[in-house]
Amino acid sequence: MNILKSVNDKVLHFAAGFLITFILSFVTDNITALGGAIVSGIAKECYDEYQQDGVFNVKDMVATWIGGCVGFALYAMLVYWGIVK
Repeated sequence: MNILKSVNDKVLHFAAGFLITFILSFVTDNITALGGAIVSGIAKECYDEYQQDGVFNVKDMVATWIGGCVGFALYAMLVYWGIVK
């Protein structure tokens, strides 16, 4: 059984947005990292429109963006608390 098939697609989009922003925040500034998640969400849905079932799913894109915002907020809190610089 493929574990990814048992997880809701929106959860995977959320996790991708979170990880993109959170990880990129360590190597670039936080705003650029969030932009990476936003662009990734748009690019993924453009890809889906032409490759899979031909659907640009706005809900998937928004789930990616929300994950990015949570990653942004978590990193900002870690900086505020002095855990990371």
